[in-house]
Amino acid sequence: MTDELFKILLLFSIAQGIAFSALLIFKKKGNTKANILLALFILLTIIPLWNDYAVNMPVEVGSLRLDFSWLYLPAFYGPLLYLYTLSYTRAPKPSNFVFVILLLAPVIGAFIKITHVYVLPNGLPKSIWLAWYFIIYAQIGGCIYAACHRITEFEHEVKQNLSNIDKAKTDWLKLLFLFYIAILLVALAQTIAKSIGVNNLDFYKTVMSVAEAVFIFSIGLWGLNKSDIHFSDFVVRTKEKYSKSALTDVKANMVVDRLNVLMKNEEPYLDSDISLIALAEKLQVTPHHLSQVINEKLQQNFYDFINSARIERAKEMLSTPDFKKLPIIDIAYQVGFNNKTSFNNSFKKYTHLTPSQFRATSL
Repeated sequence: MTDELFKILLLFSIAQGIAFSALLIFKKKGNTKANILLALFILLTIIPLWNDYAVNMPVEVGSLRLDFSWLYLPAFYGPLLYLYTLSYTRAPKPSNFVFVILLLAPVIGAFIKITHVYVLPNGLPKSIWLAWYFIIYAQIGGCIYAACHRITEFEHEVKQNLSNIDKAKTDWLKLLFLFYIAILLVALAQTIAKSIGVNNLDFYKTVMSVAEAVFIFSIGLWGLNKSDIHFSDFVVRTKEKYSKSALTDVKANMVVDRLNVLMKNEEPYLDSDISLIALAEKLQVTPHHLSQVINEKLQQNFYDFINSARIERAKEMLSTPDFKKLPIIDIAYQVGFNNKTSFNNSFKKYTHLTPSQFRATSL
């Protein structure tokens, strides 16, 4: 029963991986480069699964195994995930040194496999393979760490440029990366068990099959359904500094005064899609100067600056009898939020109360 279940799970993972890869490659909307990188990662992930499935099948099926005796496919997993993250978040192009580092493991892996299969009659000793497995697991972990670091940078960039971050959330991707690390740890435990002569690993094989099926399905679904981000609105990057700015302290104070007047009279924060660029156009200043003023003079990023104004307006409405019968979700929409969850989270952040609790204590 375990073997049959194992085969079914493998076949399910393979089928959904092929389907997601095809959909990503032919997807017309979104970041084409990122979609192709993700599709390539999924395809390279399911090739070993297919070979595991085919090896236990009749000769006719077994002959369809994909021979990659000259490549070590896991050496590509980490670099592909990292490059996908860079492409999805529209990060600056990596340096040549970074590309060399990313290619180092695949090249070494190919050399080891060619040596093992074609050069040494008896192959490489298990100790070398075990050491190589540890290196690959460390490489994938390092690439995922670098990808998560880039995601953190991206989240800061979003808050420097946009007032609505619902379409740019990447929490799910980070959770998937953590899940993938958990899969790697199980695989590492399985590798160590094999190296010390433990052969009864049916349970681990089933767990790995389920985990890989869930991971492939989740990351494929995320890749297909992720929201498109308007990167044309991104003018301020995390690594940029204001040290070379021509904005003087006097001009900065003038921008603060004009900004306060604009926020009071025109209430641009009520526009749910207001961005740094749009607000800068209203003030007739450059987005970089406005960002510098908000960060250095007001000690906030753009996202917090706009949402704090929205919450203040919401507090006025919630504490006014005229709006007593107005549903909270309607208040959220009127002050510039796109959904109740974001509104509740922001409201609690600034007041330590939910909107309902605040209304109950204010009226």
